[in-house]
Amino acid sequence: MEQTKSTPAFQGDKEERASYGKFNKLEDLINAYNSLEAEFTKRSQRLKELENEKNQKNQWQNKVQSFMEKYPIAAEFTEQIGEEIAQKDLIKEEDCLEKALLSVLTKNYKPPKEQAKDQKVIEELLRDDSFKEKIIQEYRQKISNNPLPKTLPGGGKIPVATPCRPTTIKEAGQVALELLKQL
Repeated sequence: MEQTKSTPAFQGDKEERASYGKFNKLEDLINAYNSLEAEFTKRSQRLKELENEKNQKNQWQNKVQSFMEKYPIAAEFTEQIGEEIAQKDLIKEEDCLEKALLSVLTKNYKPPKEQAKDQKVIEELLRDDSFKEKIIQEYRQKISNNPLPKTLPGGGKIPVATPCRPTTIKEAGQVALELLKQL
């Protein structure tokens, strides 16, 4: 029992001799701990912010991907959609992509008559064989509906003998009557 009991003088010596590592005083150790705790808190908050940014970025990417799947035409207007969102500050709205796409499509809309004059549209149509075939069929039908003009009897053939030319009005009248009878 004597060995387990220690004297108060001996404990006081221990407190005076207590080691604080590289710190000389207990106050220095406490200050260092408090600054370390503050730095740890700052880093934890920053890490949380970065995780939130990453989650928001992933959510945005998923939103854009599903939007592109839903509206494939948007792929042609990605740059304009981005500009529209930035100009009108639509990013805060849930349906910002749809609104931007609608605005861009409205700006780029051309009625059919204007599209028909667009050289790109014409080139695209001329590459389409079924479109070419349709144009040819319509042209053939238009030609077949208009009868050819009637020609004079003989079908416009060149005569072997020199034709008889009337020398008087009476002869010309008889030739005309004969031609009319042949029709």
